[in-house]
Amino acid sequence: MTRDNLTKITMLSDVELEYVIHFDAPLALVYEMWTEAEQLEQWCMPEGLDLKVVEQDVHVGGGLRWEWHDEDEYVTMGLSADFVEVVPYSRIGLTEYWDGQPRSSATAHEISFTREENATKVTGVLTFVTADLALGAATVIPQILDEQFARAADYLSSQLSAAR
Repeated sequence: MTRDNLTKITMLSDVELEYVIHFDAPLALVYEMWTEAEQLEQWCMPEGLDLKVVEQDVHVGGGLRWEWHDEDEYVTMGLSADFVEVVPYSRIGLTEYWDGQPRSSATAHEISFTREENATKVTGVLTFVTADLALGAATVIPQILDEQFARAADYLSSQLSAAR
């Protein structure tokens, strides 16, 4: 799996942040990597933490609960979300709630999956309730996403190799 493209981050407005990444893998494999708990746990974590997917019920009205643990199994951060849109192999819409933040600061997160030439394009748009939250996220999200998506590319590569 090549990593020609790092994650592209763009501020669409003062409260909207967009990320785009291309994976050299079939759309179905990329979508399932994003929606199946056992696959998420292989790649979706910041450096030094492990993801434990407590809940991942991917349908409109379903929810998720993710917890990131350090090496001592201490929960360092958690995320809950409600699925507000699910179009299998095409789009996912979530309302996300980070632990320690009021529910009024929820973030809308839309993720789309499209096939372009020989790659699967993932586009995500995060809509924050304030410009300050968006600006704060914009300072840390690029590095975190690059790390996570590099792990995702490696994971996809291993899955494709195992399938051969």
